[in-house]
Amino acid sequence: MKKTLLGVSTVLLACAVSAREWRDFNNEIARVSAAGGGRVTVPAGAWETGPIHLRSNVELHLEEGSDVLFTDDLEKYLPAVETSWEGVECLNWSPLVYANGATNIAVTGKGVLHPRMGRWEAWMWRGPDQQAAKRTLFAEWGERDVPPGQRDLTAIPESRFRPQFVFLKDCHDVRLADFTLRHSPFWCIHLFQCDGVDVRRVTVDAHMGNNDAIDIESTRNVLIEDCRLSPGDDIICIKSGRDRDGRRRARPTENVVVRRVTADSGHAFLGIGSELSGGVRNILMEDCEMEGTCNYVFRLKTTPTRGGFVENVTMRRIRAKHVSVNAVDFTTAYYTDAASVVKTEFPRTRISGIRLEDIFVDSAERRVELRSLPGWPIEGFVIDGLKVHRTSKCDVVENVSVVQLPAAGSERPSDFDAFWAEAKAKYDREVPVDVKTERIASLSDAEENVYRVTVTTPHGRTVDGMLAEPADLSKGPFPTRLNVPGAGPSWGCAPMGEKGKIRLVMNVHFYPLVVGQHKHSNPNAELLELERAETAACMAEFGVNRYCKAGISKSREDFHYYDCILAIDRVIDWLAKRPEVDRRNIRYAGTSQGGGMGLILTGLNRNITKAAIYVPALTDLMAYRQGRPAGWPDLVAGQPKEGRAAAERFAPYFDAAHFAARIEVPVRVVAGLADKTCDWRAVHAGYHAIPSKDRSLWSVPGMPHKVDDRVYREIGAWLDAD
Repeated sequence: MKKTLLGVSTVLLACAVSAREWRDFNNEIARVSAAGGGRVTVPAGAWETGPIHLRSNVELHLEEGSDVLFTDDLEKYLPAVETSWEGVECLNWSPLVYANGATNIAVTGKGVLHPRMGRWEAWMWRGPDQQAAKRTLFAEWGERDVPPGQRDLTAIPESRFRPQFVFLKDCHDVRLADFTLRHSPFWCIHLFQCDGVDVRRVTVDAHMGNNDAIDIESTRNVLIEDCRLSPGDDIICIKSGRDRDGRRRARPTENVVVRRVTADSGHAFLGIGSELSGGVRNILMEDCEMEGTCNYVFRLKTTPTRGGFVENVTMRRIRAKHVSVNAVDFTTAYYTDAASVVKTEFPRTRISGIRLEDIFVDSAERRVELRSLPGWPIEGFVIDGLKVHRTSKCDVVENVSVVQLPAAGSERPSDFDAFWAEAKAKYDREVPVDVKTERIASLSDAEENVYRVTVTTPHGRTVDGMLAEPADLSKGPFPTRLNVPGAGPSWGCAPMGEKGKIRLVMNVHFYPLVVGQHKHSNPNAELLELERAETAACMAEFGVNRYCKAGISKSREDFHYYDCILAIDRVIDWLAKRPEVDRRNIRYAGTSQGGGMGLILTGLNRNITKAAIYVPALTDLMAYRQGRPAGWPDLVAGQPKEGRAAAERFAPYFDAAHFAARIEVPVRVVAGLADKTCDWRAVHAGYHAIPSKDRSLWSVPGMPHKVDDRVYREIGAWLDAD
């Protein structure tokens, strides 16, 4: 039956009988295309067919109630056609719906497309023959520039390269709308080197392995809206070719918008890579919802051999019910299988401008896992408003150079480095180095000696600490561990840690330590009286109730920590010059006040080679400017009203986040997401100021200010490792 509609011809196929009827749609499509274009309508009923090849200016319209079943008879899928398989161009069995070089094509209507799955399910098993065929495709053909027309996968015995369901190559002005795709041999909808694609209200329900819902590869100007996708693999996947073959084509995927997609299952809601050698840019996914379970909300994966670039990617206003792995996942070390062993060049993917905003997740194993190989800087990675209600593992951020979560509430003063350089120089000019040690027999034994260490501060006061070192120094040089205690009275016991190392703990008080006493040992009356006297002096002179707030309203030099920082820095310099110390192994670990002092000292003193920073205080001191809790000790708010303006001027010079901006050695930072003393956002602000290429952030769900023993063990092992 044939009629004219809007000047073009339309073909209605005869209605199917009750039994499924075989129909070759390609004849009707060819006739309509040759006549100038039009619509080929598949009426309601059950049909069986071979692969459908679309042609220019043809719309394949599936009436509601139409059910099209694709045979799995391999002879129907020959001759082999130009396609792509996991990022490498080749010849393969025809996809079930295929177009090559067509313009103005469409598949529309509320019908259903689905394949017989027996053969394709059997081909899921990847035996040694297919692994050998993959090596041929990737390593021999793709990496050695064999012309794509000579890469015939169907000619390789037992190769079993499953075809895509819908594969459109080099097509322009494409419209896919309203139909349902159930099950698939391989990727469900694959757009390859297309320009101008509109996908609306499409349903995908396919749960076999490698059933990505929509793969967009080396394609530009794509709009996907109001689809419901339930695949067995990634949901929206952005690609641009694999390794040398992708770089040869050099065709990025760009200008993609995804809106109002609902998903029931899948691996990554938005997956980028790992085949991205041609580049990816200008991707926006917004207002989408995962109603079931996925492995990742956002996943970006590449390898050291991919090359290409990823830039200007935004994912925002996303809701997900359950995430089985990481809400946000990024790696530059995605696995490379045996089929990719032959490489002729090793460019690195350039990554910048990744922005994730307002992502809400009910539960996930982990909020964030971001890992980049050492020496591979990642710039412009922004996470703003990621909220996961329940997690079981802490965040991991390793070697990602720029991840902008909360930034410090104050700008780093322009003369910050000059101020501290002059402070050290003035200290050296005016106060001779006078580090003194006194052996404490009651704490020493046959294995090690314990000493009280004292040093004169810039203002002529005394700061002291405890030093432990092996009794037989001739066996050195020894690894060295540094620490400043958490807030509270002075530490007067042997430093914590293993014997066999040199260990130094330095206090931040100007009264003498009491041997055998510290805040965790039920301090005696002598130590408590010294602490009370210190507090009374702070109140009398500065109107504040603790040493940690004293003097900041008067001047930078009068702030309590000014003397402490410079004096402890001097002791570290003195210690590093001793021949018994292994200068390659001087490492710092500290918690709370000691964590903040660790950021300060590691930024100030170049002798420290590695640092473990737990729930640091003294960082992001002016976070209140951004509506967040200020880092401990809430320095400005803790001043008398008349002193707060001066405190605001001087506090940035003591913000540990600004010292952190000087840290270039390996560092691990821990935040407790239930910490009411040192808010996790203040900790993150300090962490994200660190420029070190070897840094990692552990954000521990449910952990208060008291650090879990497991965290101490794991990071302690890292600190001790060579």
